[in-house]
Amino acid sequence: MKKIKVKPLNRDGFKMYGQIIELPSTTSDTDDGTLRWWGKVAGLPADGPVGVGIMQVQRRNFLVTKMEYHVKTAEMIIPLQGSSILTVGYSAGNKSEPEEAGAFFLPPGQAVVLNKGVLHWLPFPLQETAVFAVVFRAGTPADDMHFCELERNSGYVFMLEL
Repeated sequence: MKKIKVKPLNRDGFKMYGQIIELPSTTSDTDDGTLRWWGKVAGLPADGPVGVGIMQVQRRNFLVTKMEYHVKTAEMIIPLQGSSILTVGYSAGNKSEPEEAGAFFLPPGQAVVLNKGVLHWLPFPLQETAVFAVVFRAGTPADDMHFCELERNSGYVFMLEL
């Protein structure tokens, strides 16, 4: 069993997995005193129109035994209620065993866009439940959900450490 230390969500630590969405520290595109607007904070690559769903997740043990990925779409995860831990993995080829893996705190006020092909699993709430908006290509649950069972004896089961 491998252990993964949970890290704060920041651009440098997360860049191999995707993009972070948060209030920019740069000058806004528009600022009229009432409205500040940043027009290009992140993109959501998808092979077709996107849809928005809501996901509610229950608190459970910090053990990752399964991951999923998508080949036709990136995935945006937006915390609406509650803080959580997001687990991600990267593998250039064989998706059954991540070459790199990470765990990040995901609080309301920050969101992520996972790149196509990035391994991930349900966020782990730090309270009883957490609620998320999930944005990806319409039809993804029906035709682009690829799962990998992580082998307990190969060391690809992760225990998260706070």
